[in-house]
Amino acid sequence: MTFDVDVNGQVRSVKIDRVIGVDNRFTVTVNGRQQVIDARRLDQSSLSVILCDQNFSSHMVTIVDSGRRATVDVEKSSCVFQIGLNTDRSVFTTDSTSATVAEGLQEITAPMPGRVVKLLVAAGDPVIKRQGIVVVEAMKMENTLTSPSAGRVVEIKVKAGAVVEAGLVLATVEQEGPLCSS
Repeated sequence: MTFDVDVNGQVRSVKIDRVIGVDNRFTVTVNGRQQVIDARRLDQSSLSVILCDQNFSSHMVTIVDSGRRATVDVEKSSCVFQIGLNTDRSVFTTDSTSATVAEGLQEITAPMPGRVVKLLVAAGDPVIKRQGIVVVEAMKMENTLTSPSAGRVVEIKVKAGAVVEAGLVLATVEQEGPLCSS
């Protein structure tokens, strides 16, 4: 998942990838600087975050609704950071680590634990590349997961309101065949 966030007035490009085969481990890249973290939810608004560098520093992070759309306050120790999703520049994508292609079928998976807020399509619906399929709320932010290609929705495996874990298959899209040329 790649997106831009505004942290206290400074826009940063953030990419988060799940480390395959290791629960709760993520590679986070901020403005090109990469860090491996272990993140675990403690309760509805708190996370335990361990930076997996030489020092293995541990942080408790609390996320609080700021009352403004797409903005949260993040409290770490005695500091509070205001983080806003830059909706004009943000792009949520599924890349090769979260979309599996097999015989034209592509799986849309949850990039992180969350709750399904809305289904944007139904089984059988035609879709275009990057069309919204399902909206998942994670850490008080809504993420629209999109179709990786044009095709038809084969199956929706969740319902609105469902709680999902990272990596869970939410929907399957059958990829459109190549266009014929004369």
